[in-house]
Amino acid sequence: MAVEHGAVPSPPVETIRTVAIIGLGLMGGSLGLGLKRRRPDLRVLGQARRQETIDDGKASGMIDEGSVNPADILAEADLTILCVPIKVTIDFAVENADVWRRGAIVTDVGSVKGAIVDGARPPLQARGVHFIGSHPMAGTEKSSLYNAKADLYDDAVVFLTEVEADSDSAIATVGAFWESLGMEPHRMPPGPHDMLVARTSHVLHLLSFAAARAYLADPGKSVLATGGGFRDFTRIAASSPDMWTQVFRHNIGNVLAALEEFQGEIDSVRDMLQDGRWEEMWDYLAESRDSRSAWFDQWQQRRGNES
Repeated sequence: MAVEHGAVPSPPVETIRTVAIIGLGLMGGSLGLGLKRRRPDLRVLGQARRQETIDDGKASGMIDEGSVNPADILAEADLTILCVPIKVTIDFAVENADVWRRGAIVTDVGSVKGAIVDGARPPLQARGVHFIGSHPMAGTEKSSLYNAKADLYDDAVVFLTEVEADSDSAIATVGAFWESLGMEPHRMPPGPHDMLVARTSHVLHLLSFAAARAYLADPGKSVLATGGGFRDFTRIAASSPDMWTQVFRHNIGNVLAALEEFQGEIDSVRDMLQDGRWEEMWDYLAESRDSRSAWFDQWQQRRGNES
């Protein structure tokens, strides 16, 4: 892929010496811990809104230095990773576009790529800064740096946005960076990516929130009649409402399409139940079980023996 007019060559991964992490929550904090474990050669800088967070990040070994002022660290960074919510990611890139030096690389960890690439890439690109969107398929329902884990990114897939006229060397550098953390990079354009994760992640979080709201109105009674299945299904409903409202908002078309597909499945099951088509129901459940088993066998090969 050619580099657009005004861009400059990106540094190869072996020349990256200083990394800046913007946002020291679960994703940013875990990234810092992972880098310190796997890449002790790197200088890791951090930025957060509160000085207390910077101090705690340094004390826990996530970062070497940090500041609440982005200008204090961005100009020094060869690679910057934005680990903040979607709207904050876009606003941060726009507001600080003049601070990064030409040729630097910026990436992110957001689960929606179209909105971020459309919003963050143009102002950076116009100043000779490379923006390559990333989506590590890693995380938990928890938040804050106090839940950060050094192995959060281990053995996970990471998607890299592939946009026409992006610097191929910049994409390769970001991919090599994630590989150095034990991840498996895959390139995908933003649109297909957002359609895929709407079905495999976003709508499932929405359904989990809905189940928790519908069936836990009286937790005192519900706790008597809920087991592992309900616990597992609603685990991700403990996630951040702020983050997920932004995800749904910025991927609304794909989320609605995925929800419509799910509604079709619910309608089919309801019709089977109402009509008493029990043999058809057995076949439906067996097909679902077999599909899940086939998926899980493949998933285990990538992610280990988690259940």
